[in-house]
Amino acid sequence: MIEIIEPCAIEAGKIIMEHYKLDPNINYKTDKSPVTIADQSSNDFIESFLNSNFPDIPVITEETQQKDFQDRRHWKRCFLVDPLDGTKEFINKNGEFTVNIALIEEGEPIFGLIYAPELNLMYYGEKGKGSFLKRSGAWEKIAASQNYTSLDKVKVVCSRSHQSIEVKTFIKRLMREGKQVELVEMGSSLKLCMIADGSADVYPRYGNTMEWDIAAGHAIIKFSGKEVYNIKSKAPLLYNKESLLNPHFIAE
Repeated sequence: MIEIIEPCAIEAGKIIMEHYKLDPNINYKTDKSPVTIADQSSNDFIESFLNSNFPDIPVITEETQQKDFQDRRHWKRCFLVDPLDGTKEFINKNGEFTVNIALIEEGEPIFGLIYAPELNLMYYGEKGKGSFLKRSGAWEKIAASQNYTSLDKVKVVCSRSHQSIEVKTFIKRLMREGKQVELVEMGSSLKLCMIADGSADVYPRYGNTMEWDIAAGHAIIKFSGKEVYNIKSKAPLLYNKESLLNPHFIAE
């Protein structure tokens, strides 16, 4: 799978970087979130690429109108794509934006790739193979850190753009337990990658996210030795649900 998806992500990254050099042409969606020409251009390329190379696997992307659940519920497999995750980071030109491509089977992520073109970082995770990072040259296998509950010093990764009262409460609870807490801010799905490669220990998310925001990162975390759970039910997150909105989750 990686042999096919990696060139797709690299080309999408090139498309994004062409726009990154320019002043972004920003529009706003109905939920007030920003969208740029780079989002749509990357989306069009990835969707066309996947449809050509995997004609039997439907594609769900952030920038394309979604099919009704009555159709989607019969899908055994589907791709979940965020063609430009971290649009605010893209607009602010801090490099923390990514291309996210995930393959879902029976509701579970079985492959995920995240590419940060400005930072020259690419991660992927695949069922039966593990999770990997490429900075330059060859892929190197990655593994998550110990469970944060067993650590004296805990690195908590949080959004650079979306802080919440709940996250602050989570941190205070850790401190009451006697743990030393280091807060690490990061944009886009790179927060999930930090859990997978062990550079952070836990990522609690109480704000709204969509399935395409985290499916690829979930796969990378899952095959690095950790999991992404529904905060309330403690069950691993599932995808291609009737609502594509994620519940609040914790990656640990």
